[in-house]
Order: sequence, then C-alpha cells, then structure tokens
Amino acid sequence: MAKKSKKIKYAGGPPSGLLEGQLPSVRKWRWAAGGLGVLGLMGIVAAHFLVRELPWWGVCLGGLACAAWATVVFLLATHEPESEELALRIQKGVHVDFGRALREARQKRRKVKLPGLGEVSLRQMGSTGIFLLVFVWWLTPWGPIRVAERKLEDPAQLLGEELLSPVLVLTDPYWAMVQLPVMPPKLKQLSRYLPAGPTRMERGWKLLAEGRFEEARQQFQAVLKESADAALLERATLGLAQTEVYSWNFSTAGEHYEKLLQRNRQNPFVLGQAAMTALYRARYAEALQWLNEALKLVDSGSNLPPEKQRILSGLLHGKATVLSIVGRSAEQWEEAASLYRRAQELLGQEELFGSHPPLLAAVVNNQTVLQQLRSRLVGVQTLHHQARTVWEQSLGRDHLHVADGWTNLAMCHLVLGDYAQAEQALANARRVLQPQIEQAQSSPLSTPYQCAVSLLARSYAQYREAELPALEALRNMEQVFGPEHPAVMGPVCTLALCYGELARYIASATPLILRAEALGEKTLGKDHPRLATIRLWEAELLLAQKQYSAAKDVAEKALQMALATWGEEHLLTAQILNALAHAKLELDDTAEVRSQLEKARRILSSEKIGLRQGPDMIQTLTFLAALEAKTAPPRGLTSYKQALSTLEHLLGPDHQEHPTVARLLVRAARLAIRTRQLAEAKQFLQRAQQIQQAAFAQTQPNHPDLADTLELYADLLEQSDPPDPAQAQKLRQQARQIRLRHQQEDRLKAPGS
Repeated sequence: MAKKSKKIKYAGGPPSGLLEGQLPSVRKWRWAAGGLGVLGLMGIVAAHFLVRELPWWGVCLGGLACAAWATVVFLLATHEPESEELALRIQKGVHVDFGRALREARQKRRKVKLPGLGEVSLRQMGSTGIFLLVFVWWLTPWGPIRVAERKLEDPAQLLGEELLSPVLVLTDPYWAMVQLPVMPPKLKQLSRYLPAGPTRMERGWKLLAEGRFEEARQQFQAVLKESADAALLERATLGLAQTEVYSWNFSTAGEHYEKLLQRNRQNPFVLGQAAMTALYRARYAEALQWLNEALKLVDSGSNLPPEKQRILSGLLHGKATVLSIVGRSAEQWEEAASLYRRAQELLGQEELFGSHPPLLAAVVNNQTVLQQLRSRLVGVQTLHHQARTVWEQSLGRDHLHVADGWTNLAMCHLVLGDYAQAEQALANARRVLQPQIEQAQSSPLSTPYQCAVSLLARSYAQYREAELPALEALRNMEQVFGPEHPAVMGPVCTLALCYGELARYIASATPLILRAEALGEKTLGKDHPRLATIRLWEAELLLAQKQYSAAKDVAEKALQMALATWGEEHLLTAQILNALAHAKLELDDTAEVRSQLEKARRILSSEKIGLRQGPDMIQTLTFLAALEAKTAPPRGLTSYKQALSTLEHLLGPDHQEHPTVARLLVRAARLAIRTRQLAEAKQFLQRAQQIQQAAFAQTQPNHPDLADTLELYADLLEQSDPPDPAQAQKLRQQARQIRLRHQQEDRLKAPGS
C-alpha cells in the first residue's frame, strides 16, 4: 500500500506549500535584526562606561537615538516579504491560486481599528510601543547615561570679577572717572537657576542676582543676626558688601569689606574688591595699598593655576586704572601702561578666558583713555573701536559699556575738532542708552554721555542745549557720590565752560571753577595735573572778563604745573601757552609771545598729537596774527583771514555763524580800521554783529562781546568819510545799556537759573 506523504501544516508560517527553511529572504531580515541588535547593545554598554552623563539635551538626543534603534530592530525582525515568497513559489513549481494565497496571508495579519487613526496593524502598534518604552527607560535613573547636574557658577565670583573690571570714561578732554558698576549679564542669566531656598543665604544670593538689592540686603542681615558659623558670617558679609557696591552705596560697602579684611587679609580676591570700592570712594592711597598686598599674594611665579591667573589679570587692570587717575608723573603713567599690557597678555589665553573676555575690552579701553589723557592721539580711534568690538561680542550691542566706548570716541573727536564724527558717535551712544535706561537723561550711568553732549553743543554755540545735560550730570554725580567727590569735577567744569561762553562770570562760571579747584586740591593733591587744566580754564574766564594781569598770573602757574606733570609735548601745554600769549598781547608784553606761540604750534603739529587743523591750532594762528598786527599790520590781516577760513571749514557749512567766528571778525576789523581799510572793516563788523545777535538772542542778549562789536562799529562810523557821529553815538549808548544789564544779571544768575 502506497505510503501517503505527510503534509506539513503551517500555523501562519510559509503559505501555499513552502517550507520556512525555503524562504531565504526571511532569514536575511532576521539576521539583519540580530546583527543590528548586538551592535546597539554594545554601543549602550560603551556609552554607560565611557560617557556616564551628559547635559539634558544630550541625554534626550541619546534617548531618541536608542528608541529609534530598538524600533528598527523590531521592524526588521517582524518583516514579511510577500512578493519574494510568491516569486519563490513559482521557482519551486508550486501551483496555487495566487489570489487566494494572498487573501489568506492578509487575513492572518490582525489589524485593529483605532479612533481617528483607522486600521492599524499590530506591528505598527508594537513599533510605537517599543519606541516610547525605550525612550522613557532611557530617561529614568536606570538608563545608561545620567543627566549631568548644572554646575552653577558662584555669583560672588561673577560680581567680584566684574568689580575688578573698572571702565574709565571721559567727562571732559582731561579728566576720566570710573563708570559706576553694573550687574554682569551672565549673572542675570544665572539667576534663573539659582535656588530660592530653603536657607536665607541661598535666597539672598538669588535676590542679589536678580537685582533686588533691598530684599537681598535683608536676607544677608538676617543671616548675620541668626548664625554663629564663621564661614556663614563671612559669606553673608561678602554678600552685603557686593549688594552695597552694586546699589552704589560705596561707603557702606567699604565698611563691610573692612570687616572681611579684619578677619582674613590673605584673600587676594577680597583685597582687590575692597581696593576697587576704595577707588569709588576716592581713597586712592588705600586702594593702591590693598592692590599691592593682593598682587604680592597672587603674583608668585610663572606657572600660576587658572584661578590665580584670572584674579591676577583683574588686579593688574585695577592697579593700572588707579594709576591712570591719580598719576602725576611720566613714571607712574608708564607703570600703568605696563600693567595694562601685562593684563592684556594674560587675557590672550583663549583656553582660559575665551576669545572675547569683557575684561580685555576694559583693559584696551582704559589703556586708550590713558593715551588720550597723555595727548598721544595718533591711533586712539582704532583702539576705541577695538574695545567697543570686544564689548559687543561679549556683552551684546546694547550693553552700557558699548555706549561708554562711543562716548570716549566722541570726546576724542571733540579734541580733534571732528565735530560731525563726534555727533555721530554720540548718536550711537544714545541709541544704546535709551532702551535700557528708563530716563537716560536722569540716570547717573549716562553722566559721561551728558558731559560729551554738553561739550559738543557748546562747540556749536547751542548754549541752551549745552546747559541742561551738564546740570543733570552734576545733579546725578552729587546724588551718588556727594558734592565732595572727584567724579563731580567733570560736570562742574563742563557747566562752568558753558556759563563762561554765556558771559555768566560772577554768579555762575567763576564759583564753579573755584569749586573744582578746591575739590581737586582736597581729593587729588595740589600737584595733580588736573589742577593745571582747571587753572587754564580759570585764566580763560579772566581773559573773557578782560582781567589780563590776573589771567597772566594764573596761566603761568598752570604752565608750570603742566610742564612738571604732563611735560612739554602735551595738548594742555599748548593751550596754556595760547592763553598766556593772549594775556601778554593784551598787556603789550610781547617779548616772548612769538616763541611761546611757535612752541604751541610745534606741539600741536607733532606726530604724537597731530592737530594741524584743530581748534587749538586755529587759536594759535589767531594770536600769531594778533602779534603780526602789532609789528606788520598787512601780514596780520592776511593771517586773520587764513585763520577765519580754517575755522569756518572746521565748523562746517551748518555752523559757521559761531561766536568764535564773530570774535575773529572783530579782531580783523580792528586791524582793518588801523590800516584804514574801512570798507572791509565794515563788512567784518556787520557780519560779526549778525552772528552775535543770532547766537545770543535766546540765551544772553546782553553779552559783552556784542557791546565790544557795537563800540568798534561806532569807532568805524566816526572815522568814515563822511563820518556819522549820530549813529555812532546811538551805537555807543546801546553798548552801554548792554554792559549795564549784563553786570546786573551776572551778579544775580546762579547756576541753573
């Protein structure tokens, strides 16, 4: 009996008479799944032992990759290649109803209908479930890689480093103050991650990082009352000191730092912060003493650890900044420049400080300000640009120090007589200041900008626009520092110069200049070069009041001091020589005038200064013309015309109707009258009168310069052919009335009135 062949039954296996072993494609997919699975497991084990932890975003990316790997392995393992199976059937000669076989194969696969998704196969559901399960497992503590804990920087460290990065800002061409400290942007970002408790200490640091000074102060004070732990007490005292510094209560901050130094005088970082607080308090000797102590502690060799190098760079910069302010000799300024260079070399280590550390910008800025104070003006604009660029890259384009950089650049342009460029630089500074300061005109942070705006407006003879920002700057500095602080000198002198142009000599300009002089002697010492500048301006006020003998004495004292400090090759020396020559010309003491004016011209034309066409050179040319007017009148008139042309070019087409132009015209007219060139003298005087009436109409209609012009015009009319004595008498009467009203107003108008 023939033996019946056994039929192999397939429970969902090979369809239509084919053995599972006859399906090589199935084996191929299974092998791929197995190989990929083994490789993935090896990768997970390696990650666990080699990486261990990553930032949260790195862990999430790793989890997504692992979940995708598991899903792919599952899909490969469950892959069913229907088309390949049917092709294999044909090759084996299995004759079946293909349509029926396909229908049976489809029916074997179970499907589920889900709301909103329609029919979904179990394979699809399984792959989704595996993806989610593996991803969630990856994020649990049992996953191979943990989330790295955020390493929060110490807010006290950030605040201390910012305090050791003082920024010099010019409030006039010869005086720089330290900009008030502001919270570093990095700390504001850190404040989001600082814990808000449970201890008062933690709450205090978070509040301080958020700029909530009063609340932070309360928390730190509570720690001092409640705790007996020495380390906590020291930490709370440091928190209080830094709170007071950044809320600009420098005297209180200094008291807290002194307490810290009484407990431990071996911490160079705290010594440096205490020194910078002393700098803000104008205790310069104390600041230098503490900085020297700190440098001895930290500057102990060539192979310093990174944390000491960071402190050292700040200490070097801090000491150089103090010397830039209190220095009174070339040796001290050279020492400051050397310290700046050494700090700059340290900060060049990108692996330690990064590519654009903010301290590097402060170093370059202060080094540039020092060069500007020393009248080394060549290349200064490029250095200002370098400092500002680093600030923009490290702190952002809208940071306060970017505005400080623009303001310092504007002051440089004012010295050079580039008024249009100064105006553009101040517009850029205002763009930065306006959004971040609610009322830019009332914030102490905008004081340097206000002083520069006032000086520019005075240069353009816009006296009302010059007075208001100078007044506001003075009020701000007095509010922060009090009336007896050197930072007040900049606004005081700026305001005095404005009132001097308005002929408000007795009640306004002179008291302000004398106040600045007394303040400089008290806080800086009688031999500080700042006093030479103040005495120059005092001499110019006396010249404007025609007190030539007194002006000569003051100018000679100023010159002696300038030569002893700044030296001969300095812009201030040239300006004092001009003022001294002016006084001697009016006193007919002309023996040394030419040599003094030639020396001034040589100084201004030197390679270090390079002011061949600036306002001071025009003044020198004017006094040389006045000297020639006494000895060679025809040449003198030509020289006056050349100086006038240079001045008009300097002021630009929109600002040629300037009182300085009028004064030069009056000088030229006086010489033209002497040489009997009456028609030309008349043209000069008519234009001078028009300029003065327009310039002083809103601010000082009774300016004595206008009276001088009218009296000279009267002289011209009396010497004309035919003479006009009636009109001359009328002009003289008008001039007398102007002088009388001016004398009455000058004794009554106090600053700000």
